Amino acid sequence: MNDFNFTKRVKQCQENGFSDLLNMFNTIMLSIIETDVPQYHFKAELIQWCHNVDNKLDALKQHKATINKLTADFFAQSNEVFGTEV
Repeated sequence: MNDFNFTKRVKQCQENGFSDLLNMFNTIMLSIIETDVPQYHFKAELIQWCHNVDNKLDALKQHKATINKLTADFFAQSNEVFGTEV
């Protein structure tokens, strides 16, 4: 992963209500400011955070696709059962 694009990921977290991931990001940023931990530790934490955001966004997309399919199936079945368009 060469492009971390933190701003985009933070915005996506805000838009989707991922407060747990926003809190995690905030904790990492505060740790950078307040501690003397080696740089590689923060880099690993930030990379893991990016993966967490990506995984949660992927899960949300799959969930929305499932809901859309179930809705379409419901309307198709309703049309067959009731003989009218819904």
